[in-house]
Amino acid sequence: ALAGEAPIILLSAYTIHRAPPLDAAGYSVLESVAAAKVLLARGVPPARIRVETASLDTIGNAYFARVIHTDPAGLRRLLVVNSEFHMPRTRMIFDWVFGLPPAEPPYVLDYRTVPDQGLTEVGLEARHAKEAARMEDLRRTIPRITSLAALHHWLFTEHRAYAAGADPRSDPPPGAALES
Repeated sequence: ALAGEAPIILLSAYTIHRAPPLDAAGYSVLESVAAAKVLLARGVPPARIRVETASLDTIGNAYFARVIHTDPAGLRRLLVVNSEFHMPRTRMIFDWVFGLPPAEPPYVLDYRTVPDQGLTEVGLEARHAKEAARMEDLRRTIPRITSLAALHHWLFTEHRAYAAGADPRSDPPPGAALES
């Protein structure tokens, strides 16, 4: 409803912190593909839906949304929707990635949150702690990466989820955050 008639870009393959769920045939259920099925069932025309199936984390969500969908399609105004607990870090990442040059004309980003439903109080507290720690990491990383080319290089040479030979499971979130 928030998108009007604009394209809807659904993000993410799955999280790197746990194995993806499997469908009845044993194939991975990708988050963006599952979300697309929900939108299609609700009557959203298929031509408005775009899926991004390469990302494994929030930085990847922003990067792949930009290089796969928004830059090639010339989309410059975006509405980013996410959960309340995750929105501060999401906003930090999307403002960074979509603000990197080259970005002419510049992007205009708006943000909307949805309620944190389905989380226990313990799970939500763990999520807030994880988000705060990851934002601290970002505050050290963001100043080093000042162009889309530099982000590409960093993503595929240093980031645990995308660099060859890296183990994305080497720094799992605490148990309560993982369980949520």
